[in-house]
Amino acid sequence: MSEVIINDGNLKSIISPDYGAAVLALYFSKDDHEIAIMPDATQKGCKLDASSFLMIPYSNRIENGSFTFEGKNYQLRNGDKHSIHGDARKRKWNYEKVSDSKVVCLFNSAEHENVNWPWPFTAKVEYSISDNSFTSKVSLKNEGNTPMPAGFGWHPYYNRSLTKSNEAVHIQFKTNGVYPDTDGNCIPTGCSLPPSDKLDFSKEKLLDPKVHIDNCYEGYNGKGYILWSESKIKASYSCSPECSHVIFFNPDETFFAFEPATNANNGVNHINDKNFNSGTVTLQPGETLTATFAVKVENL
Repeated sequence: MSEVIINDGNLKSIISPDYGAAVLALYFSKDDHEIAIMPDATQKGCKLDASSFLMIPYSNRIENGSFTFEGKNYQLRNGDKHSIHGDARKRKWNYEKVSDSKVVCLFNSAEHENVNWPWPFTAKVEYSISDNSFTSKVSLKNEGNTPMPAGFGWHPYYNRSLTKSNEAVHIQFKTNGVYPDTDGNCIPTGCSLPPSDKLDFSKEKLLDPKVHIDNCYEGYNGKGYILWSESKIKASYSCSPECSHVIFFNPDETFFAFEPATNANNGVNHINDKNFNSGTVTLQPGETLTATFAVKVENL
């Protein structure tokens, strides 16, 4: 079984454990029509491999793929591209449980060759749908015998237009600040600062696809929403406190991404910097980091 569908009558999602336990689609039923809230990666012509994927055991990028942890230097592969999005998102996961409205998938790095991480780890994701909410609970466990830096994130994409071509979409979310990205490579070049007008979404704002954004925010309060006013559909976020960061990606495409995460981009290189607030944690042997992200879709 390579794919499974979960639903509650109003929301429907397609999950693929064979491809990183990724979400391949998220649909919302409105007026007897299924509306693709996220791009459907199963459809021919979709530019994306997944509607939403998991970034484990770290979110986003590690600069040059290198870091020092507890006095030892580490070099990951793909350092020329800043070792991006962890190493579980394209690997096969295993089913633990499947029902009409829930699926649980497991990943064990020891079962795979050449995992691009110095420590053995396991991960678990539980996807569930109820009361118009699509919830994802992720756990990351250090299976090694030494401490391990850890973090993870979600990378959900959303369609700009739902029921009308070129419809307006509005965004709102609050943070303490945004990391400067002087080099334009998604690697923070300093501690977070109050966001400029272009990057400030503390109040509801129209999203312009021509204004490129790919930035990591710190001090995220775990809330926020996406509003398609013409389609009269709203998607509201609810994240557990571990999700202290969020990455907002706004390319000139038919989709954008709003990504909760436990750690900052390149957070492992700032784990001891209290001013940076990296979000990267140290997991002792056998210790687990768990966080939850839910999106509730409503008909207005």
